[in-house]
Order: sequence, then structure tokens, then C-alpha cells
Amino acid sequence: MISHCPACLSETVAKCADIYDLPLILFPVDPGEDVPRKRLVVYRCHGCGHMCTPTPSLDVRRAIYEDLYRYYPFVGLEAMKSEYREPAEECIGQAIMRRSGRPPTLLEIGCSDSSQVQHAVDQGADCTILGPGAKPSVEVKAVNCYYGERSLDSRFDIISSRFCLEHVSDLDAFFVSASHNLTNSGSLFIQVPNVAAWEADDHVSIPFAHEHVHYFTRQSLLQLAQRHQFLPTIVSEPGAPSLFGLFTRTSITGSGSRDVRSQLERLRHVARALNMDHPGDITLYGAGLSAVYLVNCDELTLSTKARLTIVDDNPAVWGRVLPGHNTVIRAATTDILQRAAVVLVTANPQYHASIESRIKSLAPQAHVSTLSRLAVRGKELPEP
Repeated sequence: MISHCPACLSETVAKCADIYDLPLILFPVDPGEDVPRKRLVVYRCHGCGHMCTPTPSLDVRRAIYEDLYRYYPFVGLEAMKSEYREPAEECIGQAIMRRSGRPPTLLEIGCSDSSQVQHAVDQGADCTILGPGAKPSVEVKAVNCYYGERSLDSRFDIISSRFCLEHVSDLDAFFVSASHNLTNSGSLFIQVPNVAAWEADDHVSIPFAHEHVHYFTRQSLLQLAQRHQFLPTIVSEPGAPSLFGLFTRTSITGSGSRDVRSQLERLRHVARALNMDHPGDITLYGAGLSAVYLVNCDELTLSTKARLTIVDDNPAVWGRVLPGHNTVIRAATTDILQRAAVVLVTANPQYHASIESRIKSLAPQAHVSTLSRLAVRGKELPEP
């Protein structure tokens, strides 16, 4: 029994098919092959149209993937190239072309044949395939396991899952792993069969099979991805024979700890830039949280801290000190600003324009910067 939709989490789920005695695989097999049979129950979400089956037992999964999948007839089939492979390869190619600098790294999930990523290798990607029985080649690395079965040593710029997600029982676990295995600016490509295309077809055909736990609609795939903070940059047309999308993460993922680490590293970069041997005072303009983090940064040397002067426009903080630093906070006077070798604006960004204007009126020769500008261009400071 399934109580809620695994894609959109709606509880408007009902049984839509109950098929008794269905063979575990529906591919042609050798004469005399005794294919086991099991009951298959399918549920449908009335919210997003997603269909799914209860999670198959371990014995059923092993029988399908470790034994009967030797009959899988579609590897390298040219008839599938124009309908399924070419749109996917074009989309992945766009993700590769968007990367700059070092060759992008790509992980192809649910793949045992290195030739399936040759298109990405030809475009300069550093490719790894992952799946049961995956074998490396001269140009492609391989991880022989199911996705999520073991930790991966590195993160990837692109993760590709082509006709794999419909086989995955735990969709949430898949997206959590993908989020963890992607670089901060990485892209996730997903391609699955389109159940809506089957429903629109007048031909008599049944899409259900034991190896497919999920049957996606365009809406269910998008809602699932967005629920895990993945937003689409490219999505296939609703009536296409397969659904595919290229997704990137929003800036807030999971607990947000990765974004926090990034901000702290930028602050350390500022501290290292300030540590350069510049004569005169370094004046921090703004005695808020950013200034507190900066003066307590482990990268800031004692000699740099000794050259800090801290000013603020709020009289309530004059005469006080920042936690972790003993310099008394003062008003931003002409004398202080003119004496500073560098005035670093550490106030909230909404005040930057007015503060920089005030500095220029009081001390036109002052060298002014902000935390953000200095984090990007440490050489923005004047030469010592």
C-alpha cells in the first residue's frame, strides 16, 4: 500500500492497476528460459499524475538486475538514437560547454558501458561511469556498484542519469546523494520515460514492468526536482517520448552549510589581503557582524589587528569595542579617514553607496574598498 506520492508528496493516491502473474522481465529471452512471475500493483497520484509501485523485494531486484537483465536488448540500438540519445547528448553537451577552465567532470549513473559517454569524452569531459558491472576504458573511469551504495571520493560538475531514475525505489535518497556529489555550480541531467506520451498514444500498449518502480509525468519530475532545490534550465516538451531536464541547484541546499563555508572562505581571503605589508591604518567602516567576523578571523595576523581602526555612524556604539578586539569604536572623522591607507566598508550592503559617498566628501584621497570587492580581487589594495 502506498499512502502518498513519492514525487509531490500528495496523499491523493489510489490504485490504478493490479496485474497478476506478470513475468519479472518483458524482454525476449532464450527458448527454455523460465522467467519468474509476480503480481504487480500500480498506484497513481491525482495531484501530479505520477505512477509508482511498492518497492520490490531484494530477491526480485537481484533476479532482474543480476540475472535477467542479460537479455536487455537496447544497448547500442540505432533505432533509439534519434528519439532518445541525441536529445540527451545535445543537452549534456550544453552543460559541458557552459563550464570554463579545467575539463569538466561527469558522472554517468546506471551505466556499465563506457561507450555510452563517448560523446562527452569527445567534448573534453573527464568521465566516470557508475553501475553494477561497470568497466573502465582508457578514457573513462568506472565505479562498480549501485548509486548510493558507497561514498564517492570526488564531486562532479555534471551528473547524468539516463533511464535510471524510474528504477530507483527511494527518490529522495537519490536527490540527496546527487546534491552531495555535485560541485557547487554543478548540473544534474535526468532522462526518464514519459508516461504522458504513452497515455496520448492510441495504440494498445501497457507501460508497466517490474523493473520500473516509477512512471513520471513532466509535472511529477519537475515537482520532485524542485522539492530538492533543483531548478530546471532545460526541459523537454510535454509530448516527447522521453522526459529530460537539465537542473541546477538553488543557492540554498540542504542545511545551507556549503554556502556558509564559502562565505567564511571569502572572509579569509580578505584577511590574507589585509595582511600584506601596507603602511598606515586600516579603517573598518561599520561595526556590525561582518566586522566582528573579520577581526576574529584566524587568518588575520596580530600585526594587522594592531593597525585596525574601527568607525561607525551610530553614536550608540562609540566608545565600545568589538568582541575579540580591543580597539575603541569611533565616529568617522575627517582625520581618521584621511590617515587611513585603506578604508574597508564593513557595514551592511544597503549602506555602501551612502558610506562611500561620505568618505569621498571627507577624504577624497582615501582608498575605499568593500568586503565583497576585496574577496574577489585581493590586489585591489594599494601597493605597499
